[in-house]
Amino acid sequence: MVGLLGVGLLVGCAPGLDDPDAFLVEDCPEDVPALLRRSCGLSNCHAAYESTYGLDLQSGNVAERLVGIEASSCSGHALIDPQNPSQSFLLERLSEEPDCDGMMVGRMPQGGSLTPEQIACVAAWVEEVAAEYPDRTAPVARDAGAAPTDAGDAADAGPGAGDAG
Repeated sequence: MVGLLGVGLLVGCAPGLDDPDAFLVEDCPEDVPALLRRSCGLSNCHAAYESTYGLDLQSGNVAERLVGIEASSCSGHALIDPQNPSQSFLLERLSEEPDCDGMMVGRMPQGGSLTPEQIACVAAWVEEVAAEYPDRTAPVARDAGAAPTDAGDAADAGPGAGDAG
């Protein structure tokens, strides 16, 4: 949102509706699902067949497995919150000092961090995919028989353990 204001300030006058592309901020250089696969979907992390705590960030349609799903390590918080995307637990885990209701949790991805630009791209993607699932209004716990899909699971193993990417 701030980017749009910045664009308007840089060009002086607001663009007209006849030029809708003028409202767009420069596209993210990252394809977010590809970024998640590359940074988090590694063997011993969140790969499709060897996923830490069942979180697969490598297979297609990752948004389906994140939007509205409760983080098991942070009760009441959705991995991607469709009602309040900026409060999504996935974004919290990427932040410099992530916490769950005041309790510190490990930053993701393990062994490094995303750049501020990459995190901004993930945040924009979270906003976009949250809007695609308006019917998911509250965090939904996983079914007991379903495969885990939670970015919060690894925090159960201790701070910094393979959680959220």
